Amino acid sequence: MAGAADKTALRDVMRRLRRDLSDELRSLAHAHLTTHLEPLVAAARGPVALFCPTPTEASPLGLVVRFEPNARFAWPRVDTARWPRIPALTFHLAALSDLVPGAFGLLEPPASFPVVPLTDLALIVVPGLAFDHALNRLGQGGGFYDATLPETPATRVGLAYELQRVPSLPTDPHDRPMDLLVTDLGVYTRR
Repeated sequence: MAGAADKTALRDVMRRLRRDLSDELRSLAHAHLTTHLEPLVAAARGPVALFCPTPTEASPLGLVVRFEPNARFAWPRVDTARWPRIPALTFHLAALSDLVPGAFGLLEPPASFPVVPLTDLALIVVPGLAFDHALNRLGQGGGFYDATLPETPATRVGLAYELQRVPSLPTDPHDRPMDLLVTDLGVYTRR
């Protein structure tokens, strides 16, 4: 099992790097992220799961402008029936404008919106604090995506700024590597 102290220290460093990114560079990076994500979304043969970013996270929201209302976007919602015992997400079809403040202050779909079974997702865009060359992911530490990813056959796409790439990460048995990583500099495949 990876050292919790190592992961905590790395999370602190990566949060600081993201936070220190200038607004100008962040805006430019988001434009590049959208450009790199567009072909993946266009090729998806089913619902695409996105997420609403925190103010410092790499954002997939440029895709919404490009593809809504024609795309079927599914958005994560904390599964409060299972949480905090089991950190799990449900995904609901919704327009970005339908999302409301939810768990942890993030925008999420109302519970009444149609649920997309995890087995129906074609692509799942996943946030993270760091990704390594083998496309292992370091998340925020809540375990929500760790609990959800094994339940879906969707192509797992990590989304991050290039500055969040590191040579290697400490991993645990429950960690799932991404199939692809999209940064502002391009698309990476697992080595």
